[in-house]
Amino acid sequence: TLDVGSGALGTPRQVATTPAPSFLAHGLTDDVLYAVNEQSEGTLTAFVPDQDSPRRIGDAATGGEDPCHLLVHQGSAALVANYSSGTLGLIPLDPRGAPGRERLQVCSFQGSGPDTERQATSHAHYVLPTANPADVLVVDLGADCVRRIRISPGGGLQDEGIAVEFPPGTGPRHAEFSADGALLYVL
Repeated sequence: TLDVGSGALGTPRQVATTPAPSFLAHGLTDDVLYAVNEQSEGTLTAFVPDQDSPRRIGDAATGGEDPCHLLVHQGSAALVANYSSGTLGLIPLDPRGAPGRERLQVCSFQGSGPDTERQATSHAHYVLPTANPADVLVVDLGADCVRRIRISPGGGLQDEGIAVEFPPGTGPRHAEFSADGALLYVL
């Protein structure tokens, strides 16, 4: 726990268990906490607060290997970057925020870079919303680019191609828009 007033960190304790969590994100409100589990068969786990410990409300496959980032998209879906398989998974969320029973959508990427140890294939690393709710950007470390993905009203994923290319071997990881949306910063 963190005392916001003093900045003091309390004694850490384990409050929930999920296999190999690599990234956490809240839903549109703090009512749901999501964890992607970085395993060869990646999964997403959803928790809700319940007294002193979060309560698990659902799990779902992410559609790829070694998920490393997720974005909750308009409260109705989780978009997951699956690093090792170079895929983006769209997991529908039910009204409570739990992974729904609707079909998982997966978009696979192709590409590589000159660093054969880290860029032998596409490696989706980060998902970023855009000003247009129908589009997201996916940072691809393996292919040295940022990809634009269109989300159809029915939840389908359409690869709209490369939005930004970087010099070979750059290996982009994360991105963020400036406050006015005019610039895209890429790490």
